[in-house]
Amino acid sequence: MGNNKKIKSFFSKGSKKKRINEIRNGFNMSKIWNIMLASFAFAVVIIVVVNMYLFFQISSGEIFLVEQDASVSVKTINRTLMQETIDSFDEKARDFESLKSTSISRVIDPSL
Repeated sequence: MGNNKKIKSFFSKGSKKKRINEIRNGFNMSKIWNIMLASFAFAVVIIVVVNMYLFFQISSGEIFLVEQDASVSVKTINRTLMQETIDSFDEKARDFESLKSTSISRVIDPSL
């Protein structure tokens, strides 16, 4: 009978609050919350400052400086080679259409 009372008291609401209070008494909860709040506020301030720095550097064009090369060369297409290639594809297309239109002679089975 004594065990039943211990089990009931273990699961009762009062004992749960008592256990939570015993855990909380080991720590100063307001101090922990203040430390967490200060840490997050500090992190937010650092992030805002870094982002503002990057924004102003990018908007002024100072952060991504690229040296301009004076000797810029532009390769152009060899137009004669391009025209020859187009002509060869056109010829292949005509050959294909002519093969489709002509009837293929039937191959007789030599084993017969």
